[in-house]
Amino acid sequence: APLYETYAAGSGRGAMAVTIGFAAYVAGLMPTLVLLGGLSDRVGRRGPIALALGLGGVATGILVVWPGWSSLVVARVLLGVGTALATTAGTAYMAEIMGEARAGRAALVVTSATSLGFGGGALATGISLGVQGATLLPASYVALFLAVPGLVLGVLALPRVDRPRAVSPLRLPVFVRGTWVYGVAMALAWSTTGMVIAVVPLELGARGLGGWGGLVIFLAIFIGFLCQPLARRMGHGRALALGFACVPLGFAVLLWGVWLGLLWPVLAGACLTSAASYGFTYLAALA
Repeated sequence: APLYETYAAGSGRGAMAVTIGFAAYVAGLMPTLVLLGGLSDRVGRRGPIALALGLGGVATGILVVWPGWSSLVVARVLLGVGTALATTAGTAYMAEIMGEARAGRAALVVTSATSLGFGGGALATGISLGVQGATLLPASYVALFLAVPGLVLGVLALPRVDRPRAVSPLRLPVFVRGTWVYGVAMALAWSTTGMVIAVVPLELGARGLGGWGGLVIFLAIFIGFLCQPLARRMGHGRALALGFACVPLGFAVLLWGVWLGLLWPVLAGACLTSAASYGFTYLAALA
């Protein structure tokens, strides 16, 4: 994410192109969840997880070899496909390892690991760029390329605990009556986080603070993750109300920091929006 603006600028495109490239992730995520959500039930858990890891490496490699906006869109689609495969197969695999009685905790582990990966990758790339200077091959990319083969082999070597079944890979969403308000709340939570991740680093870059973009993305996810235990103890209604109240407050602080070119309000606003959306609102809606 810290290099997205660079990819777009190299193709002569602006901020809108960056947000489109960021959103291309959904074009890979949603169809894969629907059309291949049951793939791991049919072929086993390890294969889809290994494929997801490989797609992450391929997507990053595309950006290194062909840096540009078109490559960014393709890479984001591949990352969406990989995330969908890893989430569905990984959740099922963790539930089988931990036991059906702890299926909820297994889903939490996978969700937490995915979230920390999103934020941690951006932070690592931001730090790499800060140390190395401007480059299209930061050390975080090199570390990923070195790690992927070992991770793929490690996943394939894991014990098999599932029994493949002759089922359709298609998984249509189920909408439970009376839950629409929680769906809207979850959409608000993700859109809030997405806006911070996609837009704020661009604004920082325009004000000579682009090196802090990775930290902003990390805070936009990690702080919410830290707030989830507190949200769980508060109860769904109170957590949802607190999240809704903190979203406009967080954006107000963000706008203030961006308007004045001050870093600390931007970081504080990212923390507030993260706690509000990915912490209180998201957890209350998911529960």
